[in-house]
Amino acid sequence: PPTDPARLEAAFLLAWSWREQSRIDDAIAVLEPHVAPALRTVPADQALELLLQDGVLKLYRGDYGPAEQRLNAVSREATAGSGEGPRRAMIADTALVRLQLELGRPERAKELARGVIARAEERFGPTSSWVWVGRQFLARALVDLECWDEAEQIFVDLVPATAAVQGETHPKPIGLQNDLAKVYLRTGRPELVARLLGPLARSAESGEGAPHANTVTDRSRSKDRHGVLP
Repeated sequence: PPTDPARLEAAFLLAWSWREQSRIDDAIAVLEPHVAPALRTVPADQALELLLQDGVLKLYRGDYGPAEQRLNAVSREATAGSGEGPRRAMIADTALVRLQLELGRPERAKELARGVIARAEERFGPTSSWVWVGRQFLARALVDLECWDEAEQIFVDLVPATAAVQGETHPKPIGLQNDLAKVYLRTGRPELVARLLGPLARSAESGEGAPHANTVTDRSRSKDRHGVLP
């Protein structure tokens, strides 16, 4: 069946390989048959990641409307539901923010991210990981808008909070450190980059607590600037 987990994973990998070769139409052709069945049957995070990836591929082709419409529909349906509904709605809402960033619409992404944060605080509490996710995307929108002070403050808050929960060598705090370093560079403060990333680089060189592969260097190889795939 189209939603068999092994087949779905194979479709993801094959689509990614086509994408890396700039064969966007081939990548879409691999993923598209899985989208509608997956939204009905597979776990919400996997299904919506599939939908977002499909949407980003179509973005490269200049056709992003269907993905945005689907995500909006999923969000509305999930918000009205119960059980897994609130979590599914948050996944769709954050995917919409990511899509706006991919589309080069930071003002819209900022607006949506603030909404994600407010709903996450209301549904899951102020310390929920969804609040962190919303703040992270808000900061990235602010970077695109060159609102450096506000973006910096968010990253400064998120780096230690995320590291305390997931460990300093987990990809998420490392990615946030990289984001903060970019703000320092863009605002002419390279000495702060050395202070921030120096210990991380030294730990990697010594082999002690070497960071996960998902660093700024690895991200730069990908066509998506805002972390479309986990």
